[in-house]
Amino acid sequence: MGRGKTGLRILQSILDCGFDVPFIWTCKHTPEVGVSPEAFESIARSHEIPYAYVENINQDEWVKRLASHDIDTLVAIFWMDKVGKRVLDLPDHGVLNLHGGALPRYRGNAAANWAILEDETELGITVHKMVPEIDAGPILSQETVPITEETTVEDLIKATREVGTALILDTLNDFRQNIPVYPKSQDESKAMRCYPRLPEYGRIDWTESVTRIDRHIRSLGGPYPDAYTYHGHDRVSIHEASVLEPCPDHLAEPGHIVRSEAEGDIWVGTGNGILVVSRISINDGKSISPGEEFQSIRDRFGMNLQKQVCELSERVAEIEDRLNEK
Repeated sequence: MGRGKTGLRILQSILDCGFDVPFIWTCKHTPEVGVSPEAFESIARSHEIPYAYVENINQDEWVKRLASHDIDTLVAIFWMDKVGKRVLDLPDHGVLNLHGGALPRYRGNAAANWAILEDETELGITVHKMVPEIDAGPILSQETVPITEETTVEDLIKATREVGTALILDTLNDFRQNIPVYPKSQDESKAMRCYPRLPEYGRIDWTESVTRIDRHIRSLGGPYPDAYTYHGHDRVSIHEASVLEPCPDHLAEPGHIVRSEAEGDIWVGTGNGILVVSRISINDGKSISPGEEFQSIRDRFGMNLQKQVCELSERVAEIEDRLNEK
């Protein structure tokens, strides 16, 4: 049971290792996970394995189908909805889940994004047995990958896919060879839940420190929407940036462009430090060097809400005057 690039890779690896897979199920895909349900259907066809697109696995129809198989282990990768107890109790070895977070911390959503934002030095990648509570089941295996000052969320997603595939296969091979696997209960006193990050959370607050803004930018981008700001009415997505070190003494309002190199980088003031911006796009256009578009140190990023409210008020007043004249 899986979805996305990671689910597809793990499925293919399971098949390559000769495991008997009685069915392949997938569910709704979202843009950040990549690929599509058709990719799972194609693999199922090529291996002559029954395939289904499942909208609610807890419905009687799907529970009965599961119960009709003598299942040792069910592997669930980024399954969209909560898996109920009736399903979790069916397989002999339970339902295995891959989670890109250092359980018991970083349960829930967007763990890799939050780990970068919170300045963690590593990301945990965990295989655990699912229970009705989200990401609370006993841990079967766990590894970590480093997070540096240059790590992006795309780097962590790729690492989760690679390391997670190996962890899942190691666990399945232990089951197949009757090698004892000792689940480790999670320490609830250390548990921390992460909640979703919505596209609108990508807007840059230039009053924050330059290191926080840098982490904010690295926590977004492919496969997620990029961090963004505004220049007038234009939306400017920032693809690549870095902290300027050492930072020269300067006085500048947050968001103000303090230096521009022709067809190159620009420097932007923040609440504490200067951010070097290297690649941008405007209104979802092509990726460009910011110096191609911004050459004046009179430019500033960020919405001027007071100015926009005044402009809107003037436009409303003009429209009202015209209506009154009619």
